[in-house]
Amino acid sequence: MKKKYITIFMILAVLALSGSAIGKVLFSDNFDSYAALTDNSALADMNSAYISPWVPVVTSEIKVGSLWPGLAYYSGNDSTDKELRMYRAVLDESLANYTVEMDVMRHPDYLCNWLVGARITDTAYIVGGAVLGNADPETGKRPIYAKMYDSDGDYIGDYWVAIHDANEPIHIVLTVNGDQATLTVTHFDYTKTISYTTTVLDAGDPGFGGQWDWGYSKGYYDNFVVSQPVCGDPGTVYNAGDLNKDCVVDFYDFAMLVSQWLECTDPEDPTCIQY
Repeated sequence: MKKKYITIFMILAVLALSGSAIGKVLFSDNFDSYAALTDNSALADMNSAYISPWVPVVTSEIKVGSLWPGLAYYSGNDSTDKELRMYRAVLDESLANYTVEMDVMRHPDYLCNWLVGARITDTAYIVGGAVLGNADPETGKRPIYAKMYDSDGDYIGDYWVAIHDANEPIHIVLTVNGDQATLTVTHFDYTKTISYTTTVLDAGDPGFGGQWDWGYSKGYYDNFVVSQPVCGDPGTVYNAGDLNKDCVVDFYDFAMLVSQWLECTDPEDPTCIQY
């Protein structure tokens, strides 16, 4: 018993000294740095100007300018257009594993699927975000759903998150780690996390965009941040032997195993040694 308590003390001491990891921010843009335009009719169109480091994946209308200070404005002005419109931020190095997050808000008069993306190339992507359902005939309010899909056709959704308030932002977080893609959508105090196994594994850029299946679509984006995943984030993959879930199987996991060696929890075993 004494040996067991000494071992447990060693584990606690190591964990206390190790501290907690802090994710590294790889890229961020709150859209406050783009100069306001004197002519509101000549918006800074990211499609035509290619505001560095943003690069269009497909023809799009995502703008920043004096009409929307501190925001990126997505506008789909063709009511027959159902394409996914994305912009990607070119990172200093090509990565496959990271977290991308963003705040989104609805244009008061139009609907939009707000999406953030990961591993975006000219031919591949993983996207996830918030979509709006049909309005309640009595209240006029719409539900928010979370969904994810990728360019290989893998799909998960739609999962109910909350009733949407157009005056409050929705926070979207998409993490890719190996073949695991995890999405968290938060609105007020409501949060929904979903995940699936993706076949889109190659490195690619993070980004954002919008889409709708019918009618004109518009929306606002803010506070775009890309960071390296931290062990313990949603979507973290643990090996079976990683008992303390620090993302490495090492002596500390072995110490935890030893501390429970020969312990028994079988209520039908009369010889079971209970500690």
